[in-house]
Amino acid sequence: MLIYLFVDGWDVWQEIVCESGIIEILTELLLQTKNLRIRTLCGAVIETIQQRETEINEVVDWQTLLSPLISLLFNRDELVSESGKQSLIMSIEMRPESFIGLINLSIFDKASEVLDTYTQSQSSQSSQVIPEIPITILIKVLEVIEKGVHLIFDYGKKTYNFKIVSQKVMYTISEERIKDLLSSILFILQEQEEADEFEGTLKEKGQRIEIQQIR
Repeated sequence: MLIYLFVDGWDVWQEIVCESGIIEILTELLLQTKNLRIRTLCGAVIETIQQRETEINEVVDWQTLLSPLISLLFNRDELVSESGKQSLIMSIEMRPESFIGLINLSIFDKASEVLDTYTQSQSSQSSQVIPEIPITILIKVLEVIEKGVHLIFDYGKKTYNFKIVSQKVMYTISEERIKDLLSSILFILQEQEEADEFEGTLKEKGQRIEIQQIR
């Protein structure tokens, strides 16, 4: 299988990824095995597949390709999540547009849900609320998001809930690493929002000038 990964051509790569089921098989094995070496090997093969794809200049269905990896990222197992994080960050670094696939896979909404459970778990009225994933996994999720927002600026309205929840979490959670990550992410999102508003204002003024000239 690894030999075929280095054969040139989109058709070969697409056949490996889409028809062989290799990503799904590796993901399932990585989730089920307790053998550290097997986990490491599965993660390495997934990363190799990702890296090979980035070398092929074709239109990619990132949402389909990255779906198994985002499942790894949100897994409660530290090593499994780390494998997903490293693969996703590598994809974003080499092909920034891949982050659009993660946005379409609702990474912001998923992160918002997890952040919200931490807010509830730390309030006295909701002490029975247990976070969906350990805080170390949440940090990995936010690290992927931070990497993406620094390279891609087309979020649409898909960050709305994330921004609201993150602003609340900043005042309730004690973990400094999470505060730092949220602060960095929110800063970039705010900058982009202001840039979009400014661009919209300029566009509106331009349209008004055109109308006046027509009259």
